[in-house]
Amino acid sequence: MANVQDNMKASSNYYPFTPNRLIDGIFSSMWITSGASPPHWFKYDFGTPTSIAEIAIEVENASRAPKDFVIQCSNDNYLWTDVKAYVGVTGWSTGAFRVFSAMP
Repeated sequence: MANVQDNMKASSNYYPFTPNRLIDGIFSSMWITSGASPPHWFKYDFGTPTSIAEIAIEVENASRAPKDFVIQCSNDNYLWTDVKAYVGVTGWSTGAFRVFSAMP
């Protein structure tokens, strides 16, 4: 498989908090956007069809926690399908770790 950075794209790349930190397995690392207004997004190409059961999000600062987000999938990087939408997610605290289903 190619380098993680080769398979990942994002709406914002703020060094050193680059998008590859989203999937590096180190909970203390983070992706920070460059300050542009939302929506922000990232995508990762697994190379082959891959099932994802859940995603985990840990927030460094409760005031910047996601409130609305959509998990999408694509087999061709052109047509995207909404798999699961989360709207009005509240109650975050700094350092909070939450797991969200990625199943329809």
